[in-house]
Amino acid sequence: MILRLKIYFILPEMDIYSFTIATLAVSIIWWLWHLPLFYIQGVSQYGQNYIAFGFNVLGLSFALAGIRKNTSSVWLCVLFHCIANSLSGIYVINDNIAGYIAATILLILCSYAFVKLNDQRNLFH
Repeated sequence: MILRLKIYFILPEMDIYSFTIATLAVSIIWWLWHLPLFYIQGVSQYGQNYIAFGFNVLGLSFALAGIRKNTSSVWLCVLFHCIANSLSGIYVINDNIAGYIAATILLILCSYAFVKLNDQRNLFH
């Protein structure tokens, strides 16, 4: 939990980079952080496709980065992460890489739209 919170705080420190570069960097860190879970029996990620999970992490990273950038709230990111984890326990998704890629593209596009809309209209600040 502590490391997750640290990763949420990394993004503002990466303001010297573009939104995309910072989010990709955090996404890679987050993806690598979850690697051990794929080798621990009894964990939901055990035995699943790590590459498919990587696409999921990429999409969620953009969603979380958009939330953090627009609201400046780490707690909304924590809430979103908890909801995503809870839903993954309820709605079991097969390791279909094409489905993860489609969901990732949708999350990235929505995140960019969310950030752009907030930049234009200043909805949250």
